[in-house]
Amino acid sequence: MVSRMTRGWRATACAAAMCVTVVATTAAQDRFTPHDVARIRTVTAAAISPDGAHVAYVLMVPRVPFAEEDGAAWEELHVVGRDGTSRGFVTGAVNVSGIKWLPDGKSIAFLARRGSDQTRGIYAIPVSGGEARRLLRHDTDVVQFDVSADGRRVAYVARPEKPRERQELERRGFTQEVFEEAVQPQRLWTADLRNGAAEGGPRAIDLPGHPSHVSWSPDGTRLLVIQAPTPFVDDDLVRRRVQVVEAGSGKITATVENPGKLGQVAWSPDGQSIALVSGEDQHDPSEGRLMVVPASGGALRDLLPGYDAHVRALAWKD
Repeated sequence: MVSRMTRGWRATACAAAMCVTVVATTAAQDRFTPHDVARIRTVTAAAISPDGAHVAYVLMVPRVPFAEEDGAAWEELHVVGRDGTSRGFVTGAVNVSGIKWLPDGKSIAFLARRGSDQTRGIYAIPVSGGEARRLLRHDTDVVQFDVSADGRRVAYVARPEKPRERQELERRGFTQEVFEEAVQPQRLWTADLRNGAAEGGPRAIDLPGHPSHVSWSPDGTRLLVIQAPTPFVDDDLVRRRVQVVEAGSGKITATVENPGKLGQVAWSPDGQSIALVSGEDQHDPSEGRLMVVPASGGALRDLLPGYDAHVRALAWKD
């Protein structure tokens, strides 16, 4: 009889096993060359399906030297089953990110710019096969998103639209980037998903800051939002805070005053608590303390006091 803990460890090991570096070499080669270095493929993200039958992952594929134009590596979507067989779902000259399974476990959602898209939107592709369909298109790039547990709504963070003056300057050739001169806060949005795609206009939730992450509470009534006071590098690095926001009204109901840098955050399954990885204090050079706090607000509790290491990732068991 396999315990729940054992199954959990197996699932974790399955995801961890995906996060390895794959070297594209042939059996005929007897040495590792600089050309091989340029062909190293890396798994950069993995997500286990709700039923544990599949793992979706992003495979970073470098461009072929001297055959393709210079540029960043392509990022493909692949899926591997329990039998170890892996299939490419979205491959080639693509850049896929932000992968996550839709609540029904039948499709994988991701961010991409496809075909004639001018901005990065949200797509979904059935695990049973078929073409990807667009769930949401925004006027600017979507940088992060989450779908509610009932699959009916999406919350997302999008880049701001460039001011007309800036667009005109770029049209005339002024494309130089001056450090932090033209940065603007990102914005938080929600939209209804009807028949598998967004219908009606997205609704902006105006918050006093620069949001970078959003996730729905299990009951779909609240949003967990990470935001900094400004998009400037220093604020984004050390002053990001967790806030609980009512999805309907946009009212901030709780702010978590994590001490220092902030890492991963996650709702508890019952929606009563929030787990997070935080710096020990504002002088801690890296986030690494595992903490939990009531979703209604309150004092942080260090779950591993005195732990002589850094926590990098967390997941709720039940």
